[in-house]
Amino acid sequence: MSSTLPNIRTGTPFHRDLQQRVAEHFRATGASRKGDHRLWTKTAFMLAWLVGSYLGFLLLAQGVWLTVVFGISMGLAVAGIGFNVQHDGNHGAYSTRPFVNGLAAASLDLLGGSSYLWRHKHNFFHHAYTNMTRYDDDVDVGPVARLTREQPRYYVHRFQHIYMWILYAGLSAKWQLVDDMRQFWTRKINGHSFRAPNRREMALLLAGKFLTLLWIAVIPFALKGWVLMALFFVLCHATTGLVSAIVFQAAHCVVEAHEPTVDRSPALDWARWQVESTVNFAPEAAIWTWYFGGLNYQIEHHLFPTVSHVHYPALSQIVQRTCADHGVRYFAQRSVTEAVRSHGRWLRILGTS
Repeated sequence: MSSTLPNIRTGTPFHRDLQQRVAEHFRATGASRKGDHRLWTKTAFMLAWLVGSYLGFLLLAQGVWLTVVFGISMGLAVAGIGFNVQHDGNHGAYSTRPFVNGLAAASLDLLGGSSYLWRHKHNFFHHAYTNMTRYDDDVDVGPVARLTREQPRYYVHRFQHIYMWILYAGLSAKWQLVDDMRQFWTRKINGHSFRAPNRREMALLLAGKFLTLLWIAVIPFALKGWVLMALFFVLCHATTGLVSAIVFQAAHCVVEAHEPTVDRSPALDWARWQVESTVNFAPEAAIWTWYFGGLNYQIEHHLFPTVSHVHYPALSQIVQRTCADHGVRYFAQRSVTEAVRSHGRWLRILGTS
């Protein structure tokens, strides 16, 4: 890794208190920190949703309307697997068994991403250096948008609160077809080097890209022709990209989330920073918690990424009490709508000032 990474501190009194209280919760309940029957049932449902949408398109869609229905459904299923299965798997939170975690993580490769690259850019750069310009890949979209105050502002950013919602629809395709390949060949994320893949990781990455091209393009083209294939491809990726962007950006790129000035910051208290740079949303909406894989409890996820998301609602009460005891600001938007509006306001603010 690069030697220019910012200095962060763990094991502070706030961090230790959080860990102790959460450990006591799991001792008292006797529950595993990993996934349980709720996650396994959800995984089966998500996979059935994915397969059903794909086969529905191949077997039933003869024209535009059913292609639209199954394309959107497929995109929602892909996002659902990303939120619930690969995410827990790549964090080692899906199961107590490493092999099962590996299988869950590999679902990302079969959907066109790369579990190898995800672990570097998400698990390391995003989780360790949340919202930090030049380190967190999630807030770096190049000159097309300004998501942090340290990024340069251009005239076009005056309109980013309008056009970014359209560009978010291209996030999934860009990530899989452009970003992954560039980072793979350069071995750099935001200019910071990371280790080369081992043979298994390289084989999984290349096989995943090939299989994704096969099921998303080659087979649909052979059976449906290029028009319906292209429509299905675009709708699937656009739906996945837009839904994913809403979940990711609503947790960090909002008015209520803080961002550091890295070059002038002393060593950051990691646990405090994770809470203050992150915002929860719709915590009382069970259906969103279920579909988003607990990522609306983003604070709890950042503090305890190796704990399965099925435990986040229970942990949130512990985290809120601990934050109050240590004077750490904890914020949650009441709904998805509030979170989306806050992101829109953030885009407008950074585009004009």
